[in-house]
Amino acid sequence: MLTTRHALTGPWAANVRGWGSTAVPGSLLVVMQELPTGFPNGWYIVASVALQFTLPGIWVWLVSTVFRRRTGIVPPVGLVTMWLGVGVLRGLAGGAVALSAGLDPEWVFRIVFWCVLALIWTPLLTYALAQGEEYRRLLAYRARLARDLADLDARSRETAAERTRRMGDAIADALGPALEEIRAGLHTARVDAVTVHRIRRRLDDLSARARDFATAPAVEPSRPDERASLVVAMSAFQSRRPIFAGLLTAAAVAPPLLLEAFRVGGLPAVAEMAVGIATATILFMLVAAGTDRLRVPGIVSFALLRGGTLAAGGIGATAIALLTWSWLDEDAFLALALMPLLFSVAADILSTAVGLQATSARLDELIARDERTVEARTIALADAEEQASAQILELVRGEVSGRLASCAMALAFLAAGTFTPADQERVVGTIVDQLETAAARIRELRP
Repeated sequence: MLTTRHALTGPWAANVRGWGSTAVPGSLLVVMQELPTGFPNGWYIVASVALQFTLPGIWVWLVSTVFRRRTGIVPPVGLVTMWLGVGVLRGLAGGAVALSAGLDPEWVFRIVFWCVLALIWTPLLTYALAQGEEYRRLLAYRARLARDLADLDARSRETAAERTRRMGDAIADALGPALEEIRAGLHTARVDAVTVHRIRRRLDDLSARARDFATAPAVEPSRPDERASLVVAMSAFQSRRPIFAGLLTAAAVAPPLLLEAFRVGGLPAVAEMAVGIATATILFMLVAAGTDRLRVPGIVSFALLRGGTLAAGGIGATAIALLTWSWLDEDAFLALALMPLLFSVAADILSTAVGLQATSARLDELIARDERTVEARTIALADAEEQASAQILELVRGEVSGRLASCAMALAFLAAGTFTPADQERVVGTIVDQLETAAARIRELRP
């Protein structure tokens, strides 16, 4: 089970894929912040986006490299240093671009804004990415277990249906040449030491083949596969705990939106933004609770929640635009248009993180069950094969092998030439009877 500490301090604390995943949402937040700044043209915004993505990326690489060379991980103190450094560098980069355009750099606001975002969103995103990697690892491992179970089932079904035929065929293949040699020797009436030695070699070959006979009883087929669905887990978190999910989403989007509102329009703008966030949150809760009551399939519930979340953010933004307060200008309207996307992304990341954790926990349970099943079936199959092989060996090396040994001894006596013709005929008849009895026992093994 992936712990929170390992998720935050492990490989996903800082890597290229993780940093790349922040490019789009981070750039959108930069655009939201820079639109009301008043730059003379859009290239300043492009420059701000580029600098705020590149410089923090270099910082993350340096900090993570130093700590990983010392400890192998990025410890909590390294995480806090890295996250705060990202916030400071983003604030400094944005302020420097504003200063180059002859505008107020707003150093304090920018640094506080990005530090708050880094401390809230970076741990959440890191945790979600780490849980995603753990989810893929568990899926791959369970797929291997499923293949092992399928192989065991196939072996069990095949052995139950064919073991008698395979045993009979194998024994007949091993015994047939020996019987033919004995008959040939009896037919020519020349039973010498070479013939006896050849028969004994056939007997040894028969015993060796018997050790390789594999048998096993049919076992019950695998239980229907139980799946741990990420889609279901994500939807379940929002639909079964709508108030908690809504409050978490609001807590994630409130800091950047309220801070930006204060920067643009002061306290009245903060109040207006709070109304918009509250509206979106309440609507999101209603959508999530309503989806749970619909009792629709998981994928349908997932689609309804995604669309409902985006709509809730859009209605929240519309509520702000329709209010009579006058802090919004054209650029602020453009920034406000990003609110539905930000709200939806926050809700999705939260539900993904929680859903991945719940799904991975369920996968751990299913994997433990599958491992026990594989182990039990492997042991049962091995025990059954050993027991069946022992039974075959007892038959072949006991009764059948004993009869062949007595035939070999009789053949040795015949080869010595100490019998009268009448006695020789009687001994030959006894050998034939023994061979027929052995052949009959072998035939009993055939289907």
